[in-house]
Amino acid sequence: SALVIFSSFVSAITTAVTRLREANYAEMKQADLIRRYIVANRISLDLGNRINSFIRQSHLLHGNRVRELEIPSLRRLPRSLLEELHREVFGPILAHLPVFVALDCVNAASSSAVCHQAMGERCVLPGEELFVCGDVAAETFFLRSGTAKYWMGHFGAAETSEKIRNGRPLVEMALWLEWNYRGHVTADMVTDFVVLDANKFAMAVRRPNGIGQLEVYAGSFCSMVVDAISAGHIVSDLWGSHEELSKLAETSFGLRTLRMSSLSRQSSALGRKGASPFSKF
Repeated sequence: SALVIFSSFVSAITTAVTRLREANYAEMKQADLIRRYIVANRISLDLGNRINSFIRQSHLLHGNRVRELEIPSLRRLPRSLLEELHREVFGPILAHLPVFVALDCVNAASSSAVCHQAMGERCVLPGEELFVCGDVAAETFFLRSGTAKYWMGHFGAAETSEKIRNGRPLVEMALWLEWNYRGHVTADMVTDFVVLDANKFAMAVRRPNGIGQLEVYAGSFCSMVVDAISAGHIVSDLWGSHEELSKLAETSFGLRTLRMSSLSRQSSALGRKGASPFSKF
């Protein structure tokens, strides 16, 4: 039996060494391809060094958070379990937008569908951009962990930045109207964002109960943005105070107040530790 145990141990070590060699070979091959590409295209020395430095850093820095895509076995879960999982993972983040707390009060099935069908995760490395000024906005973002800054305007033109706090929604406009990013976001360290895809969101809420109130909210939201721009106010991708959006959600959904839905309860628990409005629907 001792011989069998020793043989199993040796086999495990051999397998681990083989996998390490394969990983190192793949990394070396990738580095060689990058070097050849830089040489073939006569990339400047400074830019080439910065590209190589970023790629080396990306191999070393992955952050401490385990992401769903890194666990293939989760994809084999029954849909019902996966829907529950996504609601518990993404619900507390989604509750940072008052409109979804209101939607959950009226139709929890729709908010659960948003969590399951339209939300995901994205890791941004130091110096990497989450989005850049001028691109079409197709996603709304929430900072989950790490540190990042928002700069109004294009690279080089922006002089001041704003630190993004955990949970703060970025670019809610992408959900309700045609929008181009008015600034850019860069990460100071390995930073995780939760992403809400605008097109998938539109598909997820195609349910009779709640869609009317969402249309009312979308129309009012768009009017507020247009009024702010017409009045000469600076409307950035971070526009919209929580208080104003809460009142708008209450009015649109006919609620006296935003009571604690299961989404906002989860969020509190974690805390203790252009186009026609709604044209996408």
